[in-house]
Amino acid sequence: MNRSLTLLLTFTVLASSGLTAPKTKISLMAGTQGHGLGSHEWNTAAALIEEYLEKAYPDVDCVPYYHRQWPSNLNELADSTAIVVIDSGGGGHPVAR
Repeated sequence: MNRSLTLLLTFTVLASSGLTAPKTKISLMAGTQGHGLGSHEWNTAAALIEEYLEKAYPDVDCVPYYHRQWPSNLNELADSTAIVVIDSGGGGHPVAR
């Protein structure tokens, strides 16, 4: 009984001490309006992806960058597990440049 109580108390203390894994960071890079209003809603898509991922996976932290207001210092992206670019395709795609 003492051993079980000791293990339970140890687990409780460790669990409440903040020894949890860091959240998974996903950077969402939304583009600008490519065509007429309502044609490509990149910012809305990024916001919905953020909402759905964080609701479904509590250990995920999405960081959206809207209207191509991407970080000037790329070190902000260094700790991202994934970088998702939501923008127009083709030769004008910002990643292809």
